[in-house]
Amino acid sequence: MTSIAIIGASSGPGATLFERLHAKGTNVVGIARNQTKMAALSKLNEERGLPPLRWKQADANNVEDLRKALEGVRIVIECAAAHLVQVILEATQHDLDHLIAVGSARRFTSFPDAHAASVRAMERYAAASPVPVTLLHPTMIYGARGENNVTRIVQFVRTCPLIPLPKGGRALIQPIHCDNVVDCLESALEKQEAKNKTIIIAGPEPMSYADFVRACARSAGLAARIVPLPGGLLMAAAPLSRFIPGLPDIDKSEVRRLMEDKDVDISVMKKLLGVTPFSLEEGLRRVENQ
Repeated sequence: MTSIAIIGASSGPGATLFERLHAKGTNVVGIARNQTKMAALSKLNEERGLPPLRWKQADANNVEDLRKALEGVRIVIECAAAHLVQVILEATQHDLDHLIAVGSARRFTSFPDAHAASVRAMERYAAASPVPVTLLHPTMIYGARGENNVTRIVQFVRTCPLIPLPKGGRALIQPIHCDNVVDCLESALEKQEAKNKTIIIAGPEPMSYADFVRACARSAGLAARIVPLPGGLLMAAAPLSRFIPGLPDIDKSEVRRLMEDKDVDISVMKKLLGVTPFSLEEGLRRVENQ
């Protein structure tokens, strides 16, 4: 059987994919730095009556460390950070059957953004490599164990039901549930036609950020009232969030991103990968039932 390695297997979509492939009997190994998280994930799977997970502790930022961890691996799935694509290709000396990497739809931002620049660099490294590469660019991911997009909003609403947003939260977003991200990763793994493709993956339809906040609040039995405020004022006030008990930390760049529409076309996701994302309502129900 072809050996598959998942980098970033201790949390987020990487952990969900690792568990899903392992449960199917796939020859897969998880790679992560956090030994405590991997041990907890292994224990959870054993409690479900599954065989022990195969995993390795490694620093994926270190070429030599990663080279040892990837010995015998033919397919790598990167779920940790865009810049690791370069490290993976160097560690494997471009000798892989397939590399699948999770980037970000943030690469399309018009604002200066270090993360977006890292994703664009990932695309350049992938294009220059002889290895067949599939790049998936998700919009905001929610619903993974330990993720904080929904929980931060709920935390904010519990502390302050008046939610200040630039443009009154009219900017569009298209969040995608972690399970649908993993559906796309599995499909990219199985479909030959996904090789050497860059695919945007997102939720079924765009919505305003204000509607997303209200939906998250309702899922927790709360009500949120949106208060429109100038973006410049909110960016200036953002650093103060760390001094207010109960509020999550908010930085200026996060506020700035709320002033830019993030709606995307998912026709390639549906046609090539065969994945139709479920609704936000269904996604929030899954978050509640975790």
